[in-house]
Amino acid sequence: MVNQSDFVQDKRVIVIATLYIVQEGDARGRFIPVFREFLAGVHSEPGMNHFTVSVNGDFTEYGYTKSEYKDQAAFDAHANSAHSEKFNRICKDKDKPLFRPEKQPVVSLYTPFRPLPSPA
Repeated sequence: MVNQSDFVQDKRVIVIATLYIVQEGDARGRFIPVFREFLAGVHSEPGMNHFTVSVNGDFTEYGYTKSEYKDQAAFDAHANSAHSEKFNRICKDKDKPLFRPEKQPVVSLYTPFRPLPSPA
């Protein structure tokens, strides 16, 4: 059996989000420019190691984001940044939603662990 004490906790914060994209109207067409602007801000953040956006092959139904931050402080700075606040406002726009209102994005935070070296 593996115990948590067999691992060293890493300070990085991994964020995985599942996004359920609206299919009606121009939501799909707005998705790319909105994400481009958001990513320009994200990639300039100190402490942001990696951020990717993926969609299924025909760009229907859902997408995923995976991001990695140096530590909790870097993630908190991201969450409170002007570009994140703007992105969240756009996503929650009831008149022109990007994401399906009945199926809100699911955001999960993870902390990586790495095994301790084996005893000699």
